[in-house]
Amino acid sequence: MIGKTVRLKEVAEVIAGQSPSGDNYNKEGHGTPFYQGKKDYGEKYLNTPTVWTRKVTKLAHKNDIILSVRAPVGALNISTQKICIGRGLAAIRVKKAVLNDYLYYFLMATADKLDGTVGAIFNSINKKQIEDIILPLPSLAEQRRIVAKLDASFAEIDKIKKLDEIKLRSNNFLIQSYLDNIFESNSNLLKLSDCCEINPAKKEVNDLDDATEVSFMPMKDMGINNKLAIPNQKRKLKDVKGSYTYFSEGDILLAKITPCFENGKMGIASNLLNGIGFGSSEYIVFRPNKNLKNDWLYYFLNRNSFRIDGSRNMSGAVGHKRVNKDFIGNTLIPIPSLEEQEKILFTLTNLSNHSKAINKIILKKKMK
Repeated sequence: MIGKTVRLKEVAEVIAGQSPSGDNYNKEGHGTPFYQGKKDYGEKYLNTPTVWTRKVTKLAHKNDIILSVRAPVGALNISTQKICIGRGLAAIRVKKAVLNDYLYYFLMATADKLDGTVGAIFNSINKKQIEDIILPLPSLAEQRRIVAKLDASFAEIDKIKKLDEIKLRSNNFLIQSYLDNIFESNSNLLKLSDCCEINPAKKEVNDLDDATEVSFMPMKDMGINNKLAIPNQKRKLKDVKGSYTYFSEGDILLAKITPCFENGKMGIASNLLNGIGFGSSEYIVFRPNKNLKNDWLYYFLNRNSFRIDGSRNMSGAVGHKRVNKDFIGNTLIPIPSLEEQEKILFTLTNLSNHSKAINKIILKKKMK
């Protein structure tokens, strides 16, 4: 029996977050852990803190339910210790009449209905709106039965998620193994510097008017292993040709800075305004010669083994290391005939598309 309904404020205390001034923050572990929003969430429990504050404004206790009150409104986690909460969060502390896990599951089920109010910047929900949430309140014995049933259901979901994770890794491993096998079994090796122009000169832009519009792609807009890099920004030539990296239609862009390089930020430039593009100074640009198809080079650079070798050949400050230029130029790539490249690329493209379709299905299942 579900029994009566109550307002949340009758069975729990709501603590609205308040951020201390910024000069109290530190990353050295001094003071109280500070959490500001959903970016600090884990699967169910808050992640390990990365910011602390010497001044505590609003305190959440261990096992308090933490609710995001700004976009996304309604996201939930549970605190594992005493923490200071900022304006983006509220803490909900249950009283004796309700079980913590029962309230957590109820709020999880109704999170998408917490529309909040439309503000100038974020959709948000305030303390009073949280306190006025109506919830069914069965007996404690019935709450325990409901929680036990939901715990069992979520345990099964976790098993499925883990299986999907294994499938995802296995699928990615298979495509990478196939790529390595293709490139390691071909002879006629050439240095990259001998079969493509690396960071080509801007000769194509010399005769263009400075007001000419060209495509622009900052690093943040480059996808991960996305094959085609299609810029969605444009700039006037006079604003970019001095300090940004130049590329043209069909060139391959590869991030050279950590962690973008290891994550596989790369693509083939496509759909450029006037056939010309500019972007981050942290791109390496490859322009294959007539004996090397750009798709062949793309798949070669797309291998995990290449990124691992590249990561071992980096220099610079920690967190901003760059791939060594000599490593890039001296990397050996197999160059079969153009006809043979075409045949292999046909198989690679089909395999890659199939792999992406499988990954999409697995990821869609994980998000449910």
